Amino acid sequence: MKPNSDKSKGNKIVNKKGLTTFLLFLSALIVSVSGIVLYLSPNKHAPMWVKALFCGLEKDQWKDVHTVISVLFIIVALVHLFLNWRIFRSYIKSRIKTGLNLKWELIVACLIVAVMIAGTIMKLPPFYTVIETRKIVKEHFKKYERQHKAEMRRLRRARGRSYNNYDTD
Repeated sequence: MKPNSDKSKGNKIVNKKGLTTFLLFLSALIVSVSGIVLYLSPNKHAPMWVKALFCGLEKDQWKDVHTVISVLFIIVALVHLFLNWRIFRSYIKSRIKTGLNLKWELIVACLIVAVMIAGTIMKLPPFYTVIETRKIVKEHFKKYERQHKAEMRRLRRARGRSYNNYDTD
């Protein structure tokens, strides 16, 4: 007979470590998606079809979601570290005793991040190209919006003339 999983977990309703793992994953996913949406999103007065592409949310709403879920991610990461503190401490102690075998990987990772930050700040390609691409996408949306507004004004004027023509007959 298999032991009851609820009893083997001490009658826990929710496994804290499992919950934090799923919360970290989901919040990282949502922060990534909202970051991409904010990167691509036009101004807040975009046409309705553009808003539909972004799940019907305004840019300010996406910013709010991004901010709140980012805070959730940070809090859950700290809780995750707290719940796994013994394992983390044991790992750090073993690395101090045996030496960090991934020294070069850590150095290379730090260098890559430093170069990307410096390249972005100094507006160097290919790093700043990401920023320029965002500007091009936003300009495209602005151009479409101007065309859309001009077309709507033209249609309103045409309707106004046709209504006036009926009124004068």
